[in-house]
This record gives sequence, C-alpha cells and structure tokens, in this order.
Amino acid sequence: MTFKEKIEEMNHEELLKVITDSYNKQMPQIATIPYIGVVEEAKYEFDELTALCPMTGLPDHYKIIITISPNSLLPELKSLKMYYIAYRNLPIAHEHLLSKIYTEVKEIIDPEYIVVELNVNIRGGIKTIVRKDSRENEC
Repeated sequence: MTFKEKIEEMNHEELLKVITDSYNKQMPQIATIPYIGVVEEAKYEFDELTALCPMTGLPDHYKIIITISPNSLLPELKSLKMYYIAYRNLPIAHEHLLSKIYTEVKEIIDPEYIVVELNVNIRGGIKTIVRKDSRENEC
C-alpha cells in the first residue's frame, strides 16, 4: 500500500479499494465470558486506539467507548484490548472504523443494545465524534 502526498492525488477507485480491503480485514477474535448478572449497563473505555489515515498513512488517535446492556455474554477484556491494538497499522477512516467495530462487537457479544462512540483527536482543527446506537434502529 502506498499513500499519497496529497489527498487530491487519490482517486475514488483507489480509495474504495483501500476502504474495502481494510473493512474486510480479519481481526483477532474477541473472547467472551458468560454473563448471568443483573447489570443494566456496562461501559468499556479505551483511549489508546490508533489506526492509519487511509489517505496519508499518518496515525489517527481515538478514544472509544462501548456501552452494552449484556444479554448472556461479556467481552473478555484482554482480548478486547488485543482486538483494539490490531487496528494500529490498518488504514481506515473514522466512520468505517466505527462501523467495523460496532458490527463485529455486536455480532460477538449479542447484547440487548450496544452504543459505540469514537472520539477522534483533533485533526486540522476539526473535532470529530462518530456514534452508533443500536436502539436508534428500533421503532
């Protein structure tokens, strides 16, 4: 993978390939532990998530917050951390990163509901926060 010096040098076909390849990359499996409690909500925060900008190859830094209402499984925290660390060299945009993590964690943990929020460190003077809440799809 080669990165462009200027965003204007990357065409949509190149960018689509980078996005698709990154989104489809197999990540380490998140282990689970059984859940039998009465916890209403569990929140997992990690402020050391990094991934690469798909345009420039420069690292992006994130704080990720995953909130779940457990059903029958919980994430095992060491495997969750290793899952996050695996993104370090992956070229992926903020919105795609959130979508990938949301989809994979939801599929593995199968919670009653899940909210994933990705707080992006300021880049170019713009603060970006992307968020997905499974309850917003319910009618």
